[in-house]
Amino acid sequence: MRTSDTGHAGEHLVMAELLRRGYAAALTRDGSLGIDILAASPDGARTVAIQVKTKKRSRRWRLRAKDERRTAVVYVLVDLVGERPRFYVVPGAVVAENIARKHRQWLAAPGRGGRPHKDSEIRQFGFEDPPDAAVGPAEQFLDRWEKLGL
Repeated sequence: MRTSDTGHAGEHLVMAELLRRGYAAALTRDGSLGIDILAASPDGARTVAIQVKTKKRSRRWRLRAKDERRTAVVYVLVDLVGERPRFYVVPGAVVAENIARKHRQWLAAPGRGGRPHKDSEIRQFGFEDPPDAAVGPAEQFLDRWEKLGL
């Protein structure tokens, strides 16, 4: 499966879950404006912008530097590892703080042969074992659709 196919699969799985739960939802055109899905409460009174990130092999989700500034969205992190998909609903502020802090730590740590790491646009978000104290355990986000605020 290509990376873009993995991303599209995650977006459609999230759409299906939102619709199953009675929310109104629509995919945006290829993640325009950095938003993958717009969702609304059943009565249309509340809306939320959702960014979907999907992984199928690794322990962490890949993000970008711009995600350090995206606190107004809610991330739905889709884990395709295993028999059934798992959905982690994480506020943008949690994702932004975590990836910024982890990236600073990575830059400060020596790389191969003691050489400094070169900065990059790539960021990673994961639920480490033991859990990252600033984020907490993955279970607090697993299937927590109420964190959408709808």
